[in-house]
Amino acid sequence: MTQQIDMRALDERGYCLMRGILDKRVIDDFEKEIADFCAAQFAKRGLKPVPNEEPLTTLFKIGGRYRHMLFNMLQSLTSLAYLKVSLFDQFKKGGALETLGFQLPISTTGLRIDLPFDVKHEEPWHQDYSSSCLRAFHAWVPLRRVDSHYGTVRVIPGTHKRGFVAHDMSNPRRPFLPQQVIAGLDSVVIEADPGDALIFNSLTFHRSETNQSNRIKFIVGYMMQDLASMEDPEDPTSPIWDMFEMTRRRFELNQARAVEAV
Repeated sequence: MTQQIDMRALDERGYCLMRGILDKRVIDDFEKEIADFCAAQFAKRGLKPVPNEEPLTTLFKIGGRYRHMLFNMLQSLTSLAYLKVSLFDQFKKGGALETLGFQLPISTTGLRIDLPFDVKHEEPWHQDYSSSCLRAFHAWVPLRRVDSHYGTVRVIPGTHKRGFVAHDMSNPRRPFLPQQVIAGLDSVVIEADPGDALIFNSLTFHRSETNQSNRIKFIVGYMMQDLASMEDPEDPTSPIWDMFEMTRRRFELNQARAVEAV
């Protein structure tokens, strides 16, 4: 289903929700690949089903290097590659990319996997600070129902108008906005169905909401950037210089912690 992006909502609130962007068959292909993978791994490892627990959750609970490899390998599922192409095709047909002013769209893609009640890997209040282009938006596509029970994202409308805000770097793996910046601001919990797409300005304040179900939450996140608006990371007059500096500083801090851990 092609549709126009709600630029008024994107400009005013910093986000808009586009319903039914993806065909159900695309979602079904993803679920089948997950099921086939789990069946193969259960057979290989001699595992038995755990009552009220998804097979993939059982595999993630193995932990260690296996968990790390599992997460990374799932990022390359064939269905996700097709999903990316399908999503951009819908944006192109609906005129969304043209409306956003993109001349040469590019996208980095990541599959987010939120296990039941896994608060350790939740994202705190933050802005997306990893873009390298002046025109950058985030597309957030749930592959299963998302809401306050199944886990979702919470946003604070209008905060993109503040520009980039300095983040607390005490945990460089997950920088977060200071509490005094968030205090008193009203937030909105996003409810969406599989195949919907939340489009939001990279500077809109947002965070994860805990998955309180026994089902995994799957989200495909796309950092959409206009390559034609790429900035120079060595130009201190760049409008996104503060973001470049934070990314550089975050890398340094993470490197330092890695050395200390050896």
